[in-house]
This record gives sequence, structure tokens and C-alpha cells, in this order.
Amino acid sequence: MTLHPNEDTMAQAPQAPQAPQAPVDRSPADLRWYIAITRRHKFLIGSVTALIMAATLLYTMQQTPMYTSTAKVLVKEIGLASYLYRSTGIAMTDERGIASSEPIATVVMERNHEPGPAATLLGGLSVTIVPDSSFLIFSYTSSSPETAQTMAQAFAEGYIYHRDKEATDYAKSQSGPQLDELAKLAKQIPQLEEKISKTKTSNPSWARMNALLANAYSRKSYLEQQMIPFKVFVADGGTVVANAQLPSVPSSPNYPRNLFLSMVLGLVIGAGATLARERLDDRLRGTRDLDGAIGAPILATIPKIRNWKKRDSVLMISTSSPRGPVAESYRTLRTNLDFIGRDDDFKVILVTSPAAGEGKTTTIANLAATMAQAGQRVIAVSCDLRKPRLHLFFGLTNEIGLSSILSGKATLSEAAQAVEGLDTLRIVVSGPVPANPAELLTSPKMAELIEGLRFHADFVLLDAPPVLAVSDALILGRLADGVVVLADAQTTSRSAAGHVREQLEQVGATIIGCVLNNFDPSQIRYYPYQNAYYYSPYYSGYKGYKGYGGYGYGGYGVGDPVAEPQEPNQDVESNGHKATTSKDDEMWLPES
Repeated sequence: MTLHPNEDTMAQAPQAPQAPQAPVDRSPADLRWYIAITRRHKFLIGSVTALIMAATLLYTMQQTPMYTSTAKVLVKEIGLASYLYRSTGIAMTDERGIASSEPIATVVMERNHEPGPAATLLGGLSVTIVPDSSFLIFSYTSSSPETAQTMAQAFAEGYIYHRDKEATDYAKSQSGPQLDELAKLAKQIPQLEEKISKTKTSNPSWARMNALLANAYSRKSYLEQQMIPFKVFVADGGTVVANAQLPSVPSSPNYPRNLFLSMVLGLVIGAGATLARERLDDRLRGTRDLDGAIGAPILATIPKIRNWKKRDSVLMISTSSPRGPVAESYRTLRTNLDFIGRDDDFKVILVTSPAAGEGKTTTIANLAATMAQAGQRVIAVSCDLRKPRLHLFFGLTNEIGLSSILSGKATLSEAAQAVEGLDTLRIVVSGPVPANPAELLTSPKMAELIEGLRFHADFVLLDAPPVLAVSDALILGRLADGVVVLADAQTTSRSAAGHVREQLEQVGATIIGCVLNNFDPSQIRYYPYQNAYYYSPYYSGYKGYKGYGGYGYGGYGVGDPVAEPQEPNQDVESNGHKATTSKDDEMWLPES
């Protein structure tokens, strides 16, 4: 049965219990997504923060220490209105502006004999209002603690002096006309009294002069009453309630404040850099990225092997460590392929990847061994006629293989090689590297060979070159029933995976699923995923693999002791169906 995208069969494909998948990235709107990327990039955030804090500390240490001294002034209501019991209130905002103005600086300069100009004295001054009060705080900052104390006190006293002087001058300006009039009356009254004494009462002017004298006395009495507030007026615009003190420690630079602000700034910049890096990072960050790029379900997730340093060497985990999480992942892949391929028409599976070195041949070898352990008849064909490696996993020779069959130099029975310990597995190696691999794969013999392999096996696994490197995988994709795309969690980009999908769909190949390889289980903590528990108990004790296991260059049994492969059940297949043939059935390929 051939599956096609968007058909019901694809939606219903693998429903078997799957091994826990690699954690997927969450939506940016999810708080857990931000927590995950913060954990994943904690060293970047820490480095940026430490760098900014170090730069701030170095800059702070180079600053000149500055000292600040303060004086506190109580501002009082001043003026004639206060003596007449009519309060108008104090506009403290206006008073603050006056206190920090150039006229006050001029008073300070004159009273303290400071060098000019007066405006330069305002550079270190700061005047603030105590909320809901009539207090002004005069703060003065200087590199000299003595200067800071002197100037803070001088500005406080200068403000009061200026305020008192203004009030006194105002009082004088208001009382001046009355004083002048009283002075005139003081001269006029004696003159009138002298004239009246020399004038007879019978004289008509005597009455007039007496009237003028009475008016003069009345006016004098009125003006003297008006002058009473001016006589008792004393200017008192404010009081220094707290004198400026000599500062003992610098007010700046403020090391704790600067370091705290630099830490906050570093965290913000580090978080911004992390988000930018996360958005610009094209690598696969989980199964959701791979699923979205390929548009097919995830069939399995293969954990990373920590202690496998030589990536170019071969390693058969399915036989060397059959109970480890990696072998379990291959069994998950096998189970899912069983459910997809229940119909006998679905047998030929092509495994490829976007680029070289992503583990497709390793996956083919371990998947073939895992299927054979379950009693399935499997033929693995190395279709990589350029850089073949499949024969290395089983310790086989590469003298006769696929290229020999396609060139007419050998038959399928001659090219198919048996594997020791796995009776239901046959390997068709690539054979000698030909000069025209693409032409051989497009030849009618290749299509005839695949049709023949369908008759002999339950599953035919084709190991194809990378899609983005050469066209071989696209050629074979049209001949296979389905394609499994394998991607490396550490190196494959989302754009490369998407390009693979486009290339395969253009040639009519059917992508049945994906495999995420080389996933690091230690990254589980960076993702809020419900299946994270799976890897913990297994991987914590999974310290790596000694040697190459059962299928190395020397064949099964070479190297350290390994677990024996399971005896296949010849009557029941792994998918639960009754087996129709056994390993000795006449349809099965004879050993070469």
C-alpha cells in the first residue's frame, strides 16, 4: 500500500505506543518557553551581565569622589499681612526656584567673598522641598568635603538673608509716603498754632485756621495708626533648623547603586540578546520544529550517545546495549513502521537525511537488526554508491553488491549477505563504487530489483545518500513506498529540513515520518515537557558503550561481551500477525 500525504491513512498511521519524544519548543506566549530559553542560554545572559558589571565597576573606580552636605531651612511667612492677621500662605515651589537662582548665588558670593561669576556656584547646588511642609533642603556637592559643608550652609543663610532684605525693602517702600506726610504735618501744626495765638478771635481767619489745625491733628492721628505695623515689623523669612555637617564618606560614586543598575541593565541586554539569538537560530529545537518543517509525524527520537567520541566509527547499539534508551528508540521506530506497513504492499522504506553525517546509515543498520530480532524478514540495501558505510556495521565485505547487480555482474542471491546471529536479515552492500551512480539508480534494473525484493522480505530498507547533496535519494524516493527523513538535533537546520520536504514532494515521493537523531537528553531540563521523566532513570546510568559492540569490523562477538540477540518467534510477527513464512521459506533469500 502506498501512502500519500493528507490521506486518512497518514492521519491514522502510527498509533502505537511511542518512546517519549524529545521536548518541543513552546509558543512564545507561553511563560515556560521563556523560562526554557533562559535556562538554555544562561551562560550568555550571565556573561553579558558580568561584562557590563565589570565595565561599570571599572568606570566607577575612575570617578572622582564627590561629597555632599545638606542644610535644612524652615521657610516662614513674611510681610505686613502676617502682622495684620491675614495669612496668604507660602508658595514652596516658587521659593525653591528663588533659592536656586542666581540672585542667591550673588548674595553667597558677596557674603562669603567667593570668586565669581555667581552662576558657577550653582553647579553643585540642589534644593528640594520636604513634601507637605515648609522645609527646604539645601544640598551642595563638591570634591572637597569642607567646600560642600561651607557652601550648603552659605546658600541656606544667603537665602534667608535675601528673603529678609526683600521684606525689609518692601516695608520701607510701603511706609515711605506716610512718613513723608507725617513729617510735613509735624511742621504744619506748630505753624498753625503760632498763627492762631497771634490772631484775635474776632478775626474771621481765626475760625478757618482752627479748622485747619483740627484737620491736621486728625490726619496725624490716622497716619500714626497706619504706621504701627511698620514700627513693630521685623523681617524673619526663615530659620536654619539643621546646619550643614562635614561629610565623612563620598556621596558618589555610589558603588552599590551603580552595580545594581548595571546588573539590571546586563540582565535586560542579555535577555534581549537571548531572544534575538533564539529567533535567528535556524537549528531544530525539538520535535515540533522537525514535524513542522517536514510535515510528517515523528516516528522516533534517538538519544545522543555521550561517550561516543569517534563519530566516523560504526556502533551497533541495538545489539551492544539492547536495554539502553537508544536501543529502545530503535524499537519504537520499528513498532511505528510495523503499524504503518501492516498492508503487504507497504514494504520498501527509504531512509535519507538533509546532509551527510546525520546518522542515517547508523539508523538503517540498527533498525534492520532490531527488526530481525523481532523475527521479521529484512533486507537492508546500501544505495549510497558514493560513500558506502553500511557494510562496516556488520563486518561484511563490499566486493559484490548493488552496483554489481545493476551492472549485470552478479545476481541478488550472490550479492545478498547473511549476518551472523540474525538469520532473518540480509544485507545488500553497495559494491564497488561506480563512475555513474545516478545512471545506475535510474536504470530499469533498479526498479526491477526493488520489485523483486518486495517478494522476498517483510521490509526492504534503502540507505540513500543525503537529499541536498546529490540526486540519488530523489531517484530512489519515487521507487520506495515511503520515505523516512532523519535529522540531527545538533546540526540540522529548519530551512534544510523544509527544503528536503520540497525536493521529495516535487518528485512524488511519500514522506511517512521523521526521526530526530542525536538528541541530548541532558537538555530535557530546558523544556517544559511532560515526557521528560522517561530519560531520567535510564540515561542517568547510561555511561556509554565500550567498543563497537556485536557488529564491528570483526563481526558479532568482537570486543567486549554483548547481549545476545533475541531468538525470533517464527510463528508470530512483531505486529501481532501470524507469520506466513519462516526463515527457511523458499521465498527467503539463500545465504550467499
